[in-house]
Amino acid sequence: ITTLENALARHPDDPRFFEVYPQLIRLYTKVGNEQSANVLIERLKSSTTTDLDYYRMLFDVLARAERYEDMLAPFKEAEQQHPDAEPILWRLAYIYRKLGNTELADVYDRKADPTYELIGKPVPDFSATDLDGNPISLQDYRGKVVLLDFWGVWCGFCIEEMPNLKRVYDTYKDQGFAIIGVSLDDEASALRDYIKENDLPWRQVFSGKAWRDDPLAQQYNITGVPSQWLIDRDGKLITHKARGEKLEQLVVEALKGKSASHIPKSF
Repeated sequence: ITTLENALARHPDDPRFFEVYPQLIRLYTKVGNEQSANVLIERLKSSTTTDLDYYRMLFDVLARAERYEDMLAPFKEAEQQHPDAEPILWRLAYIYRKLGNTELADVYDRKADPTYELIGKPVPDFSATDLDGNPISLQDYRGKVVLLDFWGVWCGFCIEEMPNLKRVYDTYKDQGFAIIGVSLDDEASALRDYIKENDLPWRQVFSGKAWRDDPLAQQYNITGVPSQWLIDRDGKLITHKARGEKLEQLVVEALKGKSASHIPKSF
């Protein structure tokens, strides 16, 4: 602890030492020294730096302490310094949601992720080939509720979600629910092995160009995975974050014939 304290005393605003703050705060908390932890948090909040790494670290520290009201002022200031920075905007959405202001949370969600503006609108069609070399398009699935699943075998969160996808697919495939996988892998062999080992029954679009250069990832502006676009029977986007328990809930609503515009969008 003494070594970390001395490092911060010498370099309180040096970005190279930002990671020392959460380490020292955790140590203070672990030994029951809440007063020193709070003093350090206040010192951290009073920093004059505007570095994005500083705000990332500040968010992590305050979120762990559940000090959501303390987060608002510094992150509103951060927005002034970095008005178009996605990491600041989505953190403001998180803060407002924790404070119970869902209206402003939705505003910042949309600022951080322009895809929100596509909800309720027709999803552009695509023309591609699947892993077996056969043509495939979104239009082929018109009339079904479709999950367009952008993923990769290298993506831990994607793999964690896969059992849920299989369960929902097996439950509702005979009622008009379909999945199209869009693999953002660069090796077909790894993809084929995973599909075989896990018995994935739905088709996979595969270009072999990985996610940064994949044509569909570029067409749909995919900046991270998993990204799971749920599309209603009319081809309109319900959500681009159809994961976990909400996936099944939304699939059920869509299969009842409700359009994207009549399904709640709060996530």
